Amino acid sequence: MHNSETRPPLISVIAVSYNQERWVLETLESIKAQTLQDFELIYADDASQDRSAEVATQWLRVQSFPIRSIIHRENHGLCRTLNEALRLCRGEYVQFIACDDVLLPQKFERHTALMDGLPEDTAVVYSDVYLMDAHSDPCPGTYWDSIKKWFFAFPEGRVFDQLLVCNFVPALSTFIRRSVYREIGNYDESLFYEDWDMWLRIAERKQFAFSPVISATKRRISSSMVFSQEKNVVFSQMQILDKWLRCGRLSRENREVAVQKLVHTARKLYALDHPRSLEALRAANSVCARRYLRFATLAATVGISHRSFRRFCWMYRAIKSAATWCRRPV
Repeated sequence: MHNSETRPPLISVIAVSYNQERWVLETLESIKAQTLQDFELIYADDASQDRSAEVATQWLRVQSFPIRSIIHRENHGLCRTLNEALRLCRGEYVQFIACDDVLLPQKFERHTALMDGLPEDTAVVYSDVYLMDAHSDPCPGTYWDSIKKWFFAFPEGRVFDQLLVCNFVPALSTFIRRSVYREIGNYDESLFYEDWDMWLRIAERKQFAFSPVISATKRRISSSMVFSQEKNVVFSQMQILDKWLRCGRLSRENREVAVQKLVHTARKLYALDHPRSLEALRAANSVCARRYLRFATLAATVGISHRSFRRFCWMYRAIKSAATWCRRPV
């Protein structure tokens, strides 16, 4: 499907679906309802096993705005799908959304006005988002509640240091200058998920601006990637941290942060019995000399599970404690 105009639109909207038949029309209607209508829509379905693509395609056929569709027969993964969609974009700005989330009606209008008044080195505008459940009923609080333990307020400006500590940017709230991808490059297709790596790469060179007006609603459900694909998400976090530690561009303070986070993700992957946990432990062991990491790496090398390794550690501590008690003077 390809409805086009000769004049490039101001905004390119990339809507990605995977098994979201239940909510895809709600997402598409929220795009259509924008008060600023100068946009094109790139709809990408990554080989959904339900009727997501069929339902969306029927809806798209009767729309009047410019539309381009990508329908995969085999699953390509999120990052590869986003890169394919980015190659079709013609707008000055890019808006991403998963087809279970919802944009509020004035998002494009507000974020365009804000971006137009900012310097060119501001590449991303973002905001807080509301939360909702599978039935589209509101959930208590907002996205801010999950990150406020790290910050007094949403960071803006040069935010690389803060992003390394915590990915505080809700992806669906972002409004991005498309030109930044020509400078930074596209999404890393070796990763399972896209946003934290891209935000770090952008933040190393560009500024982020925060809009105080909530612009979207994120759906929290058990099938969301962060819950249903925890092992793959954590492994990608390890890959991202390892990549930044190898690049040689981190400050001393940021390197210490990255090392601590790498150690944490390696331990978590081992606890999750990820098939590549040994790779993560070796990466952590190469940058941090800790007894636990040395023993855990050795245990994983010979095929000892995390559960068995924990039992060994408990027995070791118990024997060591007993030996210390026995040596006490009577």
